[in-house]
Amino acid sequence: MYYSDKKSELIKITRVSVLFMAVAFLFSAFFSGDKVERTTLWAKEEVDAVSEIATENTETREGTDMADDLTRTIDEISEEVSPSFVFDRERMTEKYVVIPKFASGSRNAVLIDDYIYRTFYIDVKEGYDGAYNADNILRYAGDNEFKGKPEDLILPPYMEAFLKGNPYVSEESEKAYEDIESGKRKQKKNDDPVINIKITKDFKSTGKTRIALTFDRLYIPELLEDNSNYYISLKSPKDAYKKIIVIDLGHGGRDAGTFSGDKKVLEKDTTLSFGLLLKEIFDRQDEIKVYFTRLSDATVYRRPRADLANELEADFFLSIHNNNYTVLGRPIDFNEVRGTEIHYNEKISGTKVSSRRFAELILNAVHSSLGTRKRGIVEGSGWYVLGHTNMPSALIEIGFLTNIDDLELIQDENRMKACAEEMYKAILQAFEENEE
Repeated sequence: MYYSDKKSELIKITRVSVLFMAVAFLFSAFFSGDKVERTTLWAKEEVDAVSEIATENTETREGTDMADDLTRTIDEISEEVSPSFVFDRERMTEKYVVIPKFASGSRNAVLIDDYIYRTFYIDVKEGYDGAYNADNILRYAGDNEFKGKPEDLILPPYMEAFLKGNPYVSEESEKAYEDIESGKRKQKKNDDPVINIKITKDFKSTGKTRIALTFDRLYIPELLEDNSNYYISLKSPKDAYKKIIVIDLGHGGRDAGTFSGDKKVLEKDTTLSFGLLLKEIFDRQDEIKVYFTRLSDATVYRRPRADLANELEADFFLSIHNNNYTVLGRPIDFNEVRGTEIHYNEKISGTKVSSRRFAELILNAVHSSLGTRKRGIVEGSGWYVLGHTNMPSALIEIGFLTNIDDLELIQDENRMKACAEEMYKAILQAFEENEE
């Protein structure tokens, strides 16, 4: 066969192969029931990937003429099937946000979810200085449209501090919100899902604009786009996930928690290290959605920990801590006091798995993996995070930092990995019993 015939035959074969792959991807996207809004976008990304890979391979084999021919074929396929997202107001969630585009092309925006403060950051790599403002960021709730500066509201003190960039909660904001909660003062509130908009321009160093949107409650966001706009659909957590647990890693940042007798080991560091081990395990599965109150050495107030669990309508809440022994309020090394204890919220009733049962499963997991002394299951609704959560909740004190044996276990990564595995199994069992 002559070279020209070979080339012609190869082009035909390649076209048929690429067309088959593209159609296969589109059918896969269409019939996957996971996230309806994302299916067409996913298909578009896959077709683009096929085009890019096939083009590179063709250039290597035969030269740019064939690559150009193949690229045109892919473009024709893409145009015929129209896999890009098409906005349909009837199919959007009840609440959503629309942000204009100022440049062509896709994937110029990235969404980051800071759920502990009900805030999404949208980093947009397009536009010009002053392109984005509160007037062109449209918010929808049903048939109601909102634009411009959101309504001024009296917010929980930790939210007020977060939005103002203050490290501490002010007495003034605490008093104002207490008046709202007690009914002494009425809160005005329209249906706008956004309560604060902050726009930061950084064109000189990164070429990006950061749009920070803070919401009236916690939503699960999904970023979509067409040629004209970016869309953020807002789902309720329970519409997005069937099983949810909040794992609270105690203390953090300015709050060190307790510490060892020599003050070299801080509780905030031990809870974070253990939490990261748990995250590695949960990341291997997708049946249970896990929210951690922190995954770094960040300061998190008590209230947002409980608020997060309540707004998510989580099935379970688990707070991770370590203990100490003190004399006159100062931790000292004392080996007679050691072991694992767990507290639970007895006020929660009417659930298949009670707080006490949940606590029992977690305590047994820690004891079986570490061999620590069982100090018992204690009613603990007086603890803030337990007393303010609306689901089965427990607070585990894995061991005493002031006891040599417990401290050695807590600092042994292999033993703590084993503990995390057993705790994971206990959480799975709690969810299984919840469904029986």
